[in-house]
Amino acid sequence: MQSTASDLLARVDAVLPGLLTPGLIESIAPALERRVLAPGAILFMEGDPSDAMYVTLRGSLRVSIAHPERGAVVVGHVGPGAPVGEMQILSGGTRTATVTAETESEIVRVPRIAFERVATEAPDVMRHLNDVIRRRVRRNQLVAILPRLFGPLDDQTLGEIEAAVTWVSLPRASTLFRQGDVGDAAYIVVNGRLRAVVRDAHGVEKTVGEIQRGETVGEMAIFTGDARSATVDAVRDSDLVRLDRPAFERLISARPQALLTLTRLTINRLRNVQSAAPVANPVIAVAIVAAGLHAPLAAFAARLATALGRIGPTAHLRASDLDCRLGTPGLAQAAMADPRTARIAAWIDDVEMHHRFLVLETDPTLSNWGARCIRQADRVLIVARAGDDPVPGATERALLGGGGDGDAAGVATSLVLIHPPGTPLPSGTKRWLAPRRLVRHHHVRDEVETDIDRVARYVAGCAYGVALSGGGARGFAHIGVLQAIEEAGLPIDLIAGTSMGACVSGEDGASESAHLWQVAPRPDPAAALHSRRAPQQCPLAGGRRGRPD
Repeated sequence: MQSTASDLLARVDAVLPGLLTPGLIESIAPALERRVLAPGAILFMEGDPSDAMYVTLRGSLRVSIAHPERGAVVVGHVGPGAPVGEMQILSGGTRTATVTAETESEIVRVPRIAFERVATEAPDVMRHLNDVIRRRVRRNQLVAILPRLFGPLDDQTLGEIEAAVTWVSLPRASTLFRQGDVGDAAYIVVNGRLRAVVRDAHGVEKTVGEIQRGETVGEMAIFTGDARSATVDAVRDSDLVRLDRPAFERLISARPQALLTLTRLTINRLRNVQSAAPVANPVIAVAIVAAGLHAPLAAFAARLATALGRIGPTAHLRASDLDCRLGTPGLAQAAMADPRTARIAAWIDDVEMHHRFLVLETDPTLSNWGARCIRQADRVLIVARAGDDPVPGATERALLGGGGDGDAAGVATSLVLIHPPGTPLPSGTKRWLAPRRLVRHHHVRDEVETDIDRVARYVAGCAYGVALSGGGARGFAHIGVLQAIEEAGLPIDLIAGTSMGACVSGEDGASESAHLWQVAPRPDPAAALHSRRAPQQCPLAGGRRGRPD
C-alpha cells in the first residue's frame, strides 16, 4: 500500500509536531516508506541487522527480548507517535529486541541515510529521540531487575509497578538521604552504585556497604518506621526508582515472596554494620587514568581488560570506540550539556547491561571523555611508570581533584606502578603514595601476566588471602600447606601471619615459589628456617603478596 510523499510526511509531522522543518521534510520525503503490518506480523527480530528506524502512525507494537530462563519477555509496547528501532541506528549493532504487531499497525520506515540527515539538521528531533531512548533503556533495565526481587511478573504487574514508581537521577557524589532523615520511601538501583555510611556517637564514619544495580535501599526504615540508619550517596551517576511507603506496602502485600529477598538483604547489611571487616562488592566499571604523559595508559588498559575477561565478560571502551560505534567523529568529547550526551549514556548503559566489567580508558590529556569515564566509574586505577615523576600530573589532578584524592572524587582510587620485566624489588613507592589518598597500590611488571591477573582479582573483588597462625610446629606445617596451595594452582594475593606464622608468611612473600623452601638438608629444621633472612620488602612475584615499599 503506497501513499504520496506529501501525505506521508504530513502524517509523520502530525505524530512529531513541530520537530521537522519544511525544508527537512522535503529533503527526506523520497526516502520514506509506508508499511502496514497485520496482527502478529514481525517487524524485525532480535539479532537482525539495523538499517532503519520506524515511526508508528497507528496501531500497537509489542517489544520483547529473549531470556535464557523465561523465554520471550515483553519489555514494552509502542503506540502512535513513538519511534521504534531507533536505538541501534543511534548506537550501532544488531537489533536487541523483537518487535511484533499486536493490532493492525501503520508505520513509516526511515532509512539510516534519512535519519542521519534528520540528526544533523533537526536537533529537537534528536533531543526527542534521546529522551525516548533513555526512558526505554532504563525501562529495559528495570524489567530485567524486578523479577530478582519480586519473582516472575506478568505485563499487568509490570505496568502497575511502572505506574507506582518515580524515576530519580542521582549525580555522582550527591546524597540520596542522610542518617536520621524520615524514612518515607524505598528505592531500587536501576544502574549505577551507591554507598552507605554510618556515623557513630563519637562522630566516626564507617562505610557499611555499597548498593549496586538490582538492589534496594531505604526499605529498612519502611519496615521499622524508624529514621534512616545511614547516609547514602552516589559513588557514580545513578538512576533509581522511588517507591513511597503506600506503594511499597501495596507491592509487598501483592508479592509476599519478595519479603524473603529483602529480609536477606537487610540481615546482610546489619551484619556489615556490626562487623569491623571492610565491605567488598563486585566492581562493574573501572576508569583508567594516566599519572603523567608517559604513563602506559593504553597498554595497561588493554592488559587489564584481557585479565578481567578471564573472570567475566568485559568491554574495553575508548573515545575512539564510541565515535566509531555511533558513527559520529568527535561524539565522545561532547560536553555534558550537549543534547547528544543522552545518546552516549544510552549506549554505555546498553554495553553495561551485557558485560560484567567495563574498562573505561580515559584520554592521556584532560577531555570531556575522561570526565565522563570518572562519572561512570565504580573504581579508578591511576597508572604510572615507577621511574617517572611521582607528582600528580595535570590530567590526574583535574579528573580526581586535589592530587588524586579518591574521597574528593567520590570514587575509590588505587595506584598501579609499572616496572620493567626483570625488576626483583620495588623501591621509592612512598614518593608515589605521599601526594595521594588511595585504597591500595599495586606493583606490576611489564610482560608478566600473573602480575596483571592479581590486579584484576582485586578489581573484581575475588583476590585470595592467607592468614597463618602462630606456634612452632604449626608454623612448619604452614610450609606444606602453602606448597599444596601452589600445586593446586591457586594464587595467593595477600599473606599475613602472627608469631611463627609471620616468619613463614614473610619468607613466602619474598619467594617466587613455595619450592624455594626446599633448601639443602640440615640436621635442625629450625636452623634451616632461620638461615634465611625474612625480607624487609616484598618482591614483585606474580601474586606474591604483602605490602612492598
